Amino acid sequence: LGKKILEDSSRNNSKQMPTILFSGDNFDIKFQKFIEKIFLSVLKEEEFQKKVFKYLEDYDEDFISKEEEDFETREEYFKYKKSLEYTALNGVKVKSKDEKDILNFFIMNKLYNQEIMILYEEPAEWMSYLDRDGQKKIPEPDFYFPEYDLYLEHWAINEKGEVPEWFEGNNPTEEYVKNMNLKKEKFRNNDKYILIETSHGDYLKSNFKELLIDRFLKAIKNKSSEKKLVFVPLSYEELVSKVWDE
Repeated sequence: LGKKILEDSSRNNSKQMPTILFSGDNFDIKFQKFIEKIFLSVLKEEEFQKKVFKYLEDYDEDFISKEEEDFETREEYFKYKKSLEYTALNGVKVKSKDEKDILNFFIMNKLYNQEIMILYEEPAEWMSYLDRDGQKKIPEPDFYFPEYDLYLEHWAINEKGEVPEWFEGNNPTEEYVKNMNLKKEKFRNNDKYILIETSHGDYLKSNFKELLIDRFLKAIKNKSSEKKLVFVPLSYEELVSKVWDE
């Protein structure tokens, strides 16, 4: 803002722009480097680091969470819920807070001292099929871990097997479960890729993170040559650098 005021004032008064710290053609790059330096200068201040983590998790959200009572009609509330996007630490837009927290977990942790490669909604050509109109469809499972030939599907069903009430369709739960079972069948009939599953019902449990870790480690146990597989949080410096780069 200060830079813009100086630029506007100088231009309007036909005066030379004053010299400022981040002047020149590379203002954005210099400014980002300055902010990065500030982030990395607090490596020993644990309380401040926690606040930085919280900031990074919530950064770039483009909405204010609202409840049904904030809307005049249920239709307006449903439309609002369907329009929401959530931003993970690496800037990837996902469709639910569940997915955001899952993606952030794998971003913020290493497995046996190795960062975890995870792709969101990567097209799975091997799962392609023809729809009723003969058109080729390529599914996009929620999360893909290429190092382990592993997919994670986070189903949007609760403990009763129902989808959220704002899902569209005459019978959205029936339609969703049908597509879910088709995907599962594709996984059962292949010899390469592994599927692990979680659900919104799981996410609401207090031990969801433990469930996620347990299912992931069991799935890759036979794929890994390492004897001991342990998730280890990235250090503050590692996380800031990773998030900043991505």
